[in-house]
Amino acid sequence: SMAELVSDLRRGRERKTAGVGRFARWLMALALLLVAVGAVWAIRSAEPRRAEVRSELGRGARHEAESRWEDARDSYRRVLALDPDSEVARIGLVRVEKKIAGREAAHARQKEATELLLDCPPALKDISYSSRTRAATLQALQPIREKIDRALHLDPELSLAYDLRAQTW
Repeated sequence: SMAELVSDLRRGRERKTAGVGRFARWLMALALLLVAVGAVWAIRSAEPRRAEVRSELGRGARHEAESRWEDARDSYRRVLALDPDSEVARIGLVRVEKKIAGREAAHARQKEATELLLDCPPALKDISYSSRTRAATLQALQPIREKIDRALHLDPELSLAYDLRAQTW
């Protein structure tokens, strides 16, 4: 009869709903378990990375204190590869790269200063052996003095320039 059919449909719907609820609860429990396992895995895998970051930061600082600029730069770059948000590594890298650039510029200035002075000793020798008046000798020394002054401006620690300067005075 019709009443029995409606009654059977209601019972079936309740059974299906109860089954769906139980299945949804199992899925939710499984999802929470997976999230918990993922969180534990992330924490455990992050700890060695943090230890490696601390170790590389220490290594970079040690290299920097020893003026081993390229090694310090490499250490800070490794830290940034592990932890791109590390401000300490970013600041250290900028500081070390400035030191490297300054050193390279100082080498270039020293090379230029040395090249300026290469022809000074032979010129001084030629001037000293010539029989010139004092005024003519001073006039001949002027371009050499200018080169020496320029070399000292480029590299104030260049001892050859001081030696040559003493010979021209």
